[in-house]
Amino acid sequence: MLDFFAPYIALGEGIGRLGCLFAGCCYGFLYHGPFAIQGSFHPNTENLIVLTRFPLQPLAFLVGVTNFWILMRLKRKVRVEGQLGLIFLILYSISRFLLELLRGDEIRGMWFGGALSTSQIVSMVLICFATVLLSYKRTGRLQHAKAEGNPN
Repeated sequence: MLDFFAPYIALGEGIGRLGCLFAGCCYGFLYHGPFAIQGSFHPNTENLIVLTRFPLQPLAFLVGVTNFWILMRLKRKVRVEGQLGLIFLILYSISRFLLELLRGDEIRGMWFGGALSTSQIVSMVLICFATVLLSYKRTGRLQHAKAEGNPN
């Protein structure tokens, strides 16, 4: 099922980041360069502060749409059940890890003296898990094909 839904989950995740833009959450670091977003960014609505931030939410939207496009292109090339879903986990985890570097809020939890967020730690675990499982599934398929006399 994850193979079928993976592209649409990626698209939904990207569209959801537009909701973050309108809610003022999941914002980027303080930034005054091109495409900067000015708005009220604070998790506590009683103390709203107007600041200029890096446009993280629109970037996350573009990443979600790009992941959707990549997964739709790969959908026809899937050879192993679960492959597309695992590729989605890898793509999402890598993009989430990198996007976390651009965030300006610390509400999501910071570890190791602020070096990593909770999402980055979870992303690293998911990347390792999905990569190992994808390799295992691919290797198992090759061994099964060789046993049947099919070298592909």
